[in-house]
Amino acid sequence: VHGYRESIVINKNITLQSAVDGQACIENGSESNVIVIRHTCRLVGLTLHQRSKNFFCVRIIVNDDATVIEKCDIVSDHFSCIQIDSGCNPLIRNNKIHDSKQCGILIKKNGKGRIENNDIHSNSLSNIYVDAHANPLVTNNKIHNSTQHGIWVKQYGIGLFENNTICNNTMSNIKIEEEATPVIKNNFM
Repeated sequence: VHGYRESIVINKNITLQSAVDGQACIENGSESNVIVIRHTCRLVGLTLHQRSKNFFCVRIIVNDDATVIEKCDIVSDHFSCIQIDSGCNPLIRNNKIHDSKQCGILIKKNGKGRIENNDIHSNSLSNIYVDAHANPLVTNNKIHNSTQHGIWVKQYGIGLFENNTICNNTMSNIKIEEEATPVIKNNFM
């Protein structure tokens, strides 16, 4: 395994890919996010680990639908593993997203995201947190072993949650607040 202590800001269209899945590990090198995505990119086969307090492992702030994160192992010792900001619609597929002191994936107000075929588990708050007016498409994931909720859809949250396995979350598998309007279809709980 090759390890790098870096904090990366992506400002142009690039692909960061490990030659062998999981063999390139990037940890934050200072008090910052491990990766901030400001431009369309692909992250493939990386191990990403946030060790600093008060920062996310991956923060997506690019307003597009072409950014892809796949086959990565994403861990955060403090804040959420992935934060999807307002207007962003990345494809997040075939990843392991786990062991955050907050959420596995935090989808902020008006954020989206296509979240497919991931193993999302063991996060201290919710494995997936959907803020007001956020509208993700969450399909075919394993969502389990959170110390709070598997999925928490806040007031006015939306989203489609289909064909997921959602189990063994301490408080509830799915929490839907009043005035939230998600579609929940064909999930195994």
